[in-house]
Amino acid sequence: MRLQVVYFKGPILPGAHSIERFLVEEELRWILDQEKRSRKKCAARLLDYEKRTLVPINYVILEVIFSQLFHLPDAPVRPIFYGSLLIELCKTKSMPQVIAQAAELFYQRIDTMQVACIDRLIDWFSYHMSNFEYRWSWSDWCDCVELDRLAPRHMFVREVVDRCMRFSYHQKLTEILPPEFGKMIPEKPVICYDLNDGILILQLAENFIFFLNFQ
Repeated sequence: MRLQVVYFKGPILPGAHSIERFLVEEELRWILDQEKRSRKKCAARLLDYEKRTLVPINYVILEVIFSQLFHLPDAPVRPIFYGSLLIELCKTKSMPQVIAQAAELFYQRIDTMQVACIDRLIDWFSYHMSNFEYRWSWSDWCDCVELDRLAPRHMFVREVVDRCMRFSYHQKLTEILPPEFGKMIPEKPVICYDLNDGILILQLAENFIFFLNFQ
């Protein structure tokens, strides 16, 4: 029996137990499985799905993708596939807004998510941001700053910032993120070149000469 995951509620989608919705989601999962080796082909087939007029297709596509990404204990394919697929889907005009709605819903409901799913959400969102110049309404998430460090929202945003730092660099993020996020931004890394130490260079040279003479 397959567990049905519902992220979007309201009149925009058929009911969770609607047979039409169930059949559409099953066929979309089949497309994901068939085209898991090519994000471009997969995105094209999802968007050109022949029964797309039966449901708000963008919302259903995202529900299916995220249900696969958050599948426990393991996603059906490597999580990076779903991240690259979502980037490909963002080439359409309507999909970015739907993905933004999904990200906001995940943030609001993160207290109810499994830790493994939160980790995958962090990896996906930071990767997604790195492909779109980190453009996001960060100020909408300032409410997490004063929460306990172990609070799910605080931990999520802190880890996202840390991942984004790895994708980018310190100055860029400090310019993009609101001032309230200052506590969450890691300290600016300091690069130390050992070879700049003249004494160390001398020691290395002496050791090298010693080994040459020894041979």
